[in-house]
Amino acid sequence: MNEPNIPKKNAKPKKRSTLLKQLLPLTPILTLIIGFFLNSGYEQFKAMQTSDAQDRARKREFIDRQLSEFYYPILHHLQKDDAVWSMWNDNQFSDKNGRLAKYIEQEVLLPNHESISKLLETKFNLVRNSSENIDINSLNNQLLQYQRHIAVYRALRKTNDKRNTTGLPGCNCSFPNQLEKEINKRIASLESQRKSL
Repeated sequence: MNEPNIPKKNAKPKKRSTLLKQLLPLTPILTLIIGFFLNSGYEQFKAMQTSDAQDRARKREFIDRQLSEFYYPILHHLQKDDAVWSMWNDNQFSDKNGRLAKYIEQEVLLPNHESISKLLETKFNLVRNSSENIDINSLNNQLLQYQRHIAVYRALRKTNDKRNTTGLPGCNCSFPNQLEKEINKRIASLESQRKSL
């Protein structure tokens, strides 16, 4: 009798072993290719991490500059003015303390005005950083009002006019009462941003 033609169980593994034998020389090449792509991906990931860390460091440095070169000095000068302004105002027309008032004006108030004016002229680029999306119109309005106040106050003193800027007709040059508040808000905002980086 003739036996039916049944494939033997060993036939398939022979094909696999033949295929494995053929692929075996390619294993180092495949390993190199896979390793190359894994390494390339890892290097890109590291570069992104480094770039992100450098970006945060740049932002932190700029915020530090904003605070140390612009906002803190302005606040310092405003607080210095606040500390002596009422004494000056109460005594500017006094016979007894007029010299004290003149000294305060000449040695504290006017130099503070000049210092803030210089900061506004030379460091105005530090008012806002590029990563902020905030409205600073109120602060800008207060700063512009302060500049008007300084300019008129300076002109009055240069011409020996003892009037204050408050209430001068057509001037709109009184001291900006919300300036220190706006400066403090910006400082708090920048310190918060710096902390989050």
